[in-house]
Amino acid sequence: MRIKENEILYLYNSNLLFDRQNLGYLLSLKDHVIKDVDVKEDTISEQQLKNIAYKLNVSVDKMIDTKSMEYRNMVKEKDLDEEDVLTAIKKNPNLLRTPIAIYKDKAFFVNSAYDFVNHDMAVSGITPNHRDSDD
Repeated sequence: MRIKENEILYLYNSNLLFDRQNLGYLLSLKDHVIKDVDVKEDTISEQQLKNIAYKLNVSVDKMIDTKSMEYRNMVKEKDLDEEDVLTAIKKNPNLLRTPIAIYKDKAFFVNSAYDFVNHDMAVSGITPNHRDSDD
């Protein structure tokens, strides 16, 4: 998963409305190339998951979607080590907390479309502290 200078890598789950809505917002960004990866369709290796966790600055267990049905059914009561978590996510991508945006050398979990503004990825002219000149 190589990322070019003006490219945003967006990992999402096409089964989730929130993930699809944020993809729509991302596709409206004119100054960036969007490389979208649907975790339901595209396999992510354990090494790629480790690299993503590193860019997120979290341990791999923090990449599990604790709200998912799969988590409640498969993982919740188990004591998993890093390799177990990686294997579980690879085998069942619904366990991966999405969406995740990777831009330049960092990554973040997307909680709202405004997160793209906070990470300087917004449509030209919109900034986190944007104010009208009349203020």
